[in-house]
Amino acid sequence: MAPLPSVSLLTTPLNILYGETSTLVLSLKEQAATGFSPWLELLVPAPSQHLAFGAASWAGGSLNANVLSFAGPEPSGPYTLKHPYTGELLRGNKGDRLLIWKPPVGSYAADAPALELRVPVAVSATSPTLGNVAIQAGGGYALGSDALDNSNVDIPVKAVSQPGLIIPQVIQLDKDPLTPEFETASGPNFARKWQLNIDVAAGQTLKDLKINDNLPLGPIYLGTNALAQNLISASALIEKQPKLNAAVTAANNELIINYGTVTGSTGDVDLQALVSFYIPQVLNQATATPITFTNTAKLAGKWTNPPLGSSADLEVVDQDAQPETITAKALAIQKTDDKPETLSPDGQELAGQVLPG
Repeated sequence: MAPLPSVSLLTTPLNILYGETSTLVLSLKEQAATGFSPWLELLVPAPSQHLAFGAASWAGGSLNANVLSFAGPEPSGPYTLKHPYTGELLRGNKGDRLLIWKPPVGSYAADAPALELRVPVAVSATSPTLGNVAIQAGGGYALGSDALDNSNVDIPVKAVSQPGLIIPQVIQLDKDPLTPEFETASGPNFARKWQLNIDVAAGQTLKDLKINDNLPLGPIYLGTNALAQNLISASALIEKQPKLNAAVTAANNELIINYGTVTGSTGDVDLQALVSFYIPQVLNQATATPITFTNTAKLAGKWTNPPLGSSADLEVVDQDAQPETITAKALAIQKTDDKPETLSPDGQELAGQVLPG
């Protein structure tokens, strides 16, 4: 049986603040047999000189990429690159790059855990507007289905490429309910919080920066603590909020916080708001089912020194793919494990570990 590798990008789209670093995770999983001499690759289109890819981490060690560039006659090409393992002639544009990682692994079997590489990616603080950088992940087995270098009878096996995005940003908003497992019991003894974290790209200045949070209807609003953290200068003014110690209604569910002019720091959280509440009722009276509350928020402001071609006007929503919800229950039960220390030095879980339960 021939090997059948599958490649995926586990972190896409990857949102990165200008001047800062995030982590791209590439994964290779064998689905059928055993493949020999695995590799992973990433195709990065031009302009890519403002994206820096650091050494990948895998199994507690580091792995540098072999960086290949598309070449051709100037000034208009065509620009091509011969793939070092498959021999395929790839066509691209001037400045396109192919990054290849070859872990020190002889073979990979179908029952093995996925081979995952964690690649740090940084966006230059002074880069021009990149927009969404469309990348492609690939990989496969350089020696095919046996350990011999005999490509005349056993050709390399290549996985289907997978698309992804790297999105440079100047500001990010993340909103989370501070509740166990997105649940809560009802009543004033179970006060909870929504946490809104704002991260501004280091050294970038925004003005007229406001959070607009449309709170879900029904909970009892207990107030908001707006904080400025790690910033050179910032202040927080609550311009509008629901009535304190009263149920949130359609007429008064808007919370507006004005942070004025802010300059980003190198910290992970520059601005924060903690919205306190409790849920008075448990069941939907019409359906007799638990009530789920969804909270939506957005940011608006102006970028004082945007790169050439960028808009100064900003509007940002919570970057999580799923909406942040809380489900109210008469009895909320959570189960936790005292997880043993089973991580490799680079913070990844080791294969074969089983939690008690």
